[in-house]
Amino acid sequence: MQKSSHDESTFRSGDVRAKRWLLDTSAPFFNKGRGRSVMISDFLVQHPSGPYFHLNEIEWMNAIKKYPDLLYDTDLRYEKYSATITAHLGIDAYFDNNIILLQFERLFKLLEFKEEYRNHKIEVLVDNARTHTAKEYNINDFGKGTGTRCPVSSIEYKDEMNNIRTLDCYFQSGPDKGKSKGLLAIALELGVKVSPN
Repeated sequence: MQKSSHDESTFRSGDVRAKRWLLDTSAPFFNKGRGRSVMISDFLVQHPSGPYFHLNEIEWMNAIKKYPDLLYDTDLRYEKYSATITAHLGIDAYFDNNIILLQFERLFKLLEFKEEYRNHKIEVLVDNARTHTAKEYNINDFGKGTGTRCPVSSIEYKDEMNNIRTLDCYFQSGPDKGKSKGLLAIALELGVKVSPN
């Protein structure tokens, strides 16, 4: 049985976190600032051909004969002969569910051409985290008072016990039912200390 697992990681130049990889008992110098970042979505394999899934040039040529769409420009940055995608944060699209599905479709097309996997059963382990739906909001998109602009119906967050909570941004009952709560009321419900001014 051939095992593969899907993985996503973000690598930052100038990473200043205290926890990091050590190589041969040494660590790289800390850089100032965060710098550019790259996000990678790839497939790790438990096979001598690993650690990452990819085809060789001959296997790739066979794959594009059967699936010429592998050559189409999809605005995704695929690594050569693979289903690995890279994205530059702030430039490319975030890995949402649609992009991950396209990546898996590509993987399934490529798998049949990997000679070393012939006559193997393939098992793919997938992290089903909901991070693909993450989105940042600008505070300026919200109005301060009741009935003002509000771009979302609810906010999902983790509380201090790491439990997922949902906060409605619109009143569900009472005289203001259907109106947005406004940024001030939302902040108070979230326990944010707000200046009385």
